[in-house]
Amino acid sequence: MKPLPLLFAALGLLASAPTRGDEPRRSGRGPEVLPPGLLPPANDVSGDEAFIARRDAAGAARPKPVARKAKDYSIAELSAFISNGETHAILPKGSVVFCPDAVATRVSNKAVGKPVAWPDFLVANRNWISTHEVTLPQIRGEAPLSESDRKAFAAAGRIVIATLRGNPVTVLPVTVTPP
Repeated sequence: MKPLPLLFAALGLLASAPTRGDEPRRSGRGPEVLPPGLLPPANDVSGDEAFIARRDAAGAARPKPVARKAKDYSIAELSAFISNGETHAILPKGSVVFCPDAVATRVSNKAVGKPVAWPDFLVANRNWISTHEVTLPQIRGEAPLSESDRKAFAAAGRIVIATLRGNPVTVLPVTVTPP
């Protein structure tokens, strides 16, 4: 006799044998040991009234409701928008270091037109925008921009944006510490 039919016969006998799932539980665990009339857990959850009653019974003071404060800022309040009429770029507030009167209308607090990424906007508008790389002390307001830089900004007649490693940054005003 060949081994293949014997294998199939043995598998058939194993498949027809009773499994442990058919036997009743005898371990003391399972649904038969639960108390009768048990409700699902969602029905046992205490409500607000039950918590308030427990707190009042314990003699604890009722907390005063505190109104949620509305946020008084968003990305628009923290940004300046520079536009050319049909597109705009978002800059951090305080990043415009110099703005001549001739192009002052292009800087605003509202978005106008389609948003464009800063590098693309800068390349497209190089004729009226320039950048100036600033140092960390200048960003923190510890060191002022030099007077020669300010004269160069005025002579060029362009909007000057402060950058650090090519990205626009806020430049805080210089604070004078008393001696």
